[in-house]
Amino acid sequence: MTKKPMILGIGGSGAAMIEQLALLPGIGEYHLALVDTDRTAIEHSSAGFRLSAAADWGIASGCGCGGDVIRGERALAAERQSVQKMLAEASCLTVCGGLGGGTATGGVRTISSVARAMNIPAAFLLTTPFSFEAYSRKHNADECIRELLPVVDILLTIPNDLLFSKLPPDLPAAQAFEKSALEMAYTVFGVSELMRCRNLLGADYAAFMRPVKGLRCDCSLGIGVADSSDGLDRSAIALERLLASPFLGGPEFLKKAETLFLVLSGGTDLQLAELKRTLEMASDVFPKKIEVFSGAAISENMDGRIQLTAIAVKYEKTPLSRKKPVAGHHELRQPEDAGTGNGELMQEEFSLTSYSRGIFENLPPTKYRDEDLDIPTFQRRNISIDRGKTGA
Repeated sequence: MTKKPMILGIGGSGAAMIEQLALLPGIGEYHLALVDTDRTAIEHSSAGFRLSAAADWGIASGCGCGGDVIRGERALAAERQSVQKMLAEASCLTVCGGLGGGTATGGVRTISSVARAMNIPAAFLLTTPFSFEAYSRKHNADECIRELLPVVDILLTIPNDLLFSKLPPDLPAAQAFEKSALEMAYTVFGVSELMRCRNLLGADYAAFMRPVKGLRCDCSLGIGVADSSDGLDRSAIALERLLASPFLGGPEFLKKAETLFLVLSGGTDLQLAELKRTLEMASDVFPKKIEVFSGAAISENMDGRIQLTAIAVKYEKTPLSRKKPVAGHHELRQPEDAGTGNGELMQEEFSLTSYSRGIFENLPPTKYRDEDLDIPTFQRRNISIDRGKTGA
């Protein structure tokens, strides 16, 4: 079989994304693969490569791993040779799934280890748990990310809270999850296109890797699709739909974003002038301080259609640590970027994010003494954060 770029879903969320990916135009350029501990999901998958891993439940193997990270890790570790055989067909790799449960959280490290050993360029797009989910799921996701960061080149995490907070609250839950999986599928496709045709327009794997390697970051995503039935100006229509995407996070998230990946996918009818105009128009509408990485890809299966994919990246900030005094010196120095430039120390800010109930707006709130505990304390009590002398 000819080597192709591969998109690999892992776990239940990965399986849902693969099903949506299988329906997209242009997906024929890729191998679709699924790794799961749920045998039923494997049997019903549209993926061309499927690997069912036993989750160490004895006679109940094949029914998933029940959210147990250790079982997920053991299941994939036991199938390492099968994973190697599967990835031998991949020229590059995009891995998608949801963290917090068992299969993806435990098994994605085996996938990354095999890809690294085989020198396969790989990007990981993973969702993180809702804020209202059990602490153990968030902890599992954080630990997985912490272990992945030093060993993978590209790791993009997308909070489920962001994916769902912009959806109408009266949207049926099944449709909300389906829409989320569809938007993630479009984004995975866009990133994969950037890796597949990275020589078409400037951006290459190294350029994609540089701003995110080793850094914990949260991402928002936007998709804009237009075809010949929308009229002559497909560029403007695709951009308008991109900016209206409910998962891009709106102006507030974009103001905080520091890096933007912008990918244009089109067919053989995409002309150079349209390509240039589309990317220029898109770059002009985003904040000027954002570093933009653009790429474009052509596929015969996309004739008559263009897709504009944007991934906005916001880095997670960690407090600056003080340097320890050196023997013989009594001065405690600060890192150069910890001050304001005039000898004064700068007050670090808490990363406080306003909360939206999104699709859960109509559900009964969790209350204690008439206070809605689903809303962060600083928000429900209208607390103003004192930023200190330099924070005015």
